[in-house]
Amino acid sequence: MTRKNEFANSVADDFPDIMSALNAEGLAALQEAAGGEGAPGGEASVLQVASVTLTDAQIKALPTTPVEIVAAQPGKAIVPVTATFNLDWTGNYTNINANAGIRLRTTGGTLVLYRLNESPDFLVTALLACGGDSFMVVGQRWPPDMGIPPTDFNNVVLDVSNASDGDLTDGNASNTLTVTVYFVVVDL
Repeated sequence: MTRKNEFANSVADDFPDIMSALNAEGLAALQEAAGGEGAPGGEASVLQVASVTLTDAQIKALPTTPVEIVAAQPGKAIVPVTATFNLDWTGNYTNINANAGIRLRTTGGTLVLYRLNESPDFLVTALLACGGDSFMVVGQRWPPDMGIPPTDFNNVVLDVSNASDGDLTDGNASNTLTVTVYFVVVDL
C-alpha cells in the first residue's frame, strides 16, 4: 500500500464526514498543497489538529480577551477545515448578549469558519448555558470571504472570541471548554 493510500485510509477512519466530500485524489491534492510529506518524522500529513482547553475564567473573558488556538506560521497560510467546541459543564453562563457570537477568526478579523450566533438560533446559549455538557461542530464558510489576498493569511493566528458587550458571568470554576481546530498549512 502506498503512503498516500495509507494516509487516505487513516483520514477515512478518523474523519468520515471529510471523506464524504473528498476522495483519495482530493486528499492527495491537499497533501501536495500542504507541502507533501513535511510532517515531523517523515509522516505524511495534511490535516493537522490544535486544541486548547479554556478555564472558567477564560470562558467568561472571551468577549474582551481572545485565546490563541493555532499560532502564526510565517510564510504559511493556515486553512481551517472544521472545529469542535466541547463544554464540560457544571454551571450555566449568563450575560449572553442577543448579538453574541463565538467565532474562529484571524487576528485581522477575517472569519474563517462559521460562527455560533446567539441570534436567531441561540447557539451561544446552546453551548454555554444549556444546563449540561454540550458539543458543537462548525464547518467552513461557503462561499468563503472573497477578495482577500493570500498574504492576509500569512502569520495568521486563529482565536476564539465572543462578540457580545461585556464579559460573561456566573458559570462555575469547574467548567472547561475545549476548542479543537482541524486545519492544513499551505506555503505562500
